[in-house]
Amino acid sequence: MRCVTLLSALLVSGCLIPPPIEKEGQDGGPNHPPQILWNILTPPQGPLTRAQTAPGAAKKVDIQFVIGVDDPDPQTLHLNIFIDGVKDLYANPIRSEQLPPSSTPKRAFLLDLSGPCDELVNFAVGPHILEAYVSDSGFKTEGEERLPKEGGQAVGVPWLLTCVLPPPSPDGGL
Repeated sequence: MRCVTLLSALLVSGCLIPPPIEKEGQDGGPNHPPQILWNILTPPQGPLTRAQTAPGAAKKVDIQFVIGVDDPDPQTLHLNIFIDGVKDLYANPIRSEQLPPSSTPKRAFLLDLSGPCDELVNFAVGPHILEAYVSDSGFKTEGEERLPKEGGQAVGVPWLLTCVLPPPSPDGGL
């Protein structure tokens, strides 16, 4: 009976585990992490196949991205894109973008990545990891470009990019 009374006293006296501490935002309130809007993600997460640009082609093969982000904090959002950063953790981003502060929580990065299977992967056919990271504070530098700066938060989305040889020309290469 004594144990039950002690347990009851502890439960009634309040929370024994403090709530998690939220990072402080620019307005002094909590800093909410950016979230990927999966229904506004183009191409959708999953495998992608792209051909290398054919020799003599006037235009490179592109990947068009729409990366929807929800962040209720009115701050600049930053985007870094990597190819094969898993193999080389010190790889620099192949593309960086910013969205200015906005009172609208839902925003989107719109960009074209030109020739992802050409110079960006040294013309290597086969699988590659394509990653996009969004941060609400910018990114660290010198090999830590996937990590947000102090006080910020980040979220990432990967794709498996398979690069293939370009299709043969209709005239047989003549």
